[in-house]
Amino acid sequence: MLQYIFKRLLLMVPTFVFITIIVFIIINLAPGRPPQAGGGGSESADQSANSREGFRLFKEQYYLDRPIVLNTRFLLDEGDVADELELIAMNMAGAIEGEAQAHAVGATAARTLVAIHNAPIVAAQAELATPDLTDEQRQEIRNRIAAMPFAELDSIRPARPPQADVFQAEERVENWGQVIVPELVTLAGHYLALTSVDGETQNRTWRTDVTPSTDAGGQTRVTVDGVEWRVNRV
Repeated sequence: MLQYIFKRLLLMVPTFVFITIIVFIIINLAPGRPPQAGGGGSESADQSANSREGFRLFKEQYYLDRPIVLNTRFLLDEGDVADELELIAMNMAGAIEGEAQAHAVGATAARTLVAIHNAPIVAAQAELATPDLTDEQRQEIRNRIAAMPFAELDSIRPARPPQADVFQAEERVENWGQVIVPELVTLAGHYLALTSVDGETQNRTWRTDVTPSTDAGGQTRVTVDGVEWRVNRV
């Protein structure tokens, strides 16, 4: 009898470990992710920020921000952190110099090409605007327009990283948390707030290959891509 009880007690250990592994695998292989609270599409910026912060606290509370099996975050360096932050910054950045004009020209050209490719539809729509048409004639023109193929052309858009990549980068940086504080401090030294020498243009750049220098007047300056800038803060 004692031998039977002893065997059962010994079997409890591998059984418990096996069940734990199975549950762990099922939880981590389940598709999707825990929903963010208040994730409606019509939420304001403050509501969106609050729901994101609530989701971050939810992940932290249930350790969902930790590595699943092996923690390799101690291997992170400045380059890894900079890559993710630059990807996020590229998505959040406004139009660069000339980009807004190029986008406007591309949109105008696209509308013009759509009108050219769909000339029969444009002509029929102009015919439909004639005020002295009967109801039967208007319906006939509508039916003719509906039967015509419509060529759609997309306008040229400013280059932005794929949203999926941006979301993953934000998720990684958020999960890294305090682990990357030393890298952030180091990278902050390469984030330069610049003003052109003539004082008319302001810019910010994230460069590791430039070194500011101090001129005779005590003004910190740096040359980026052949253009000289005054450094507001290093």
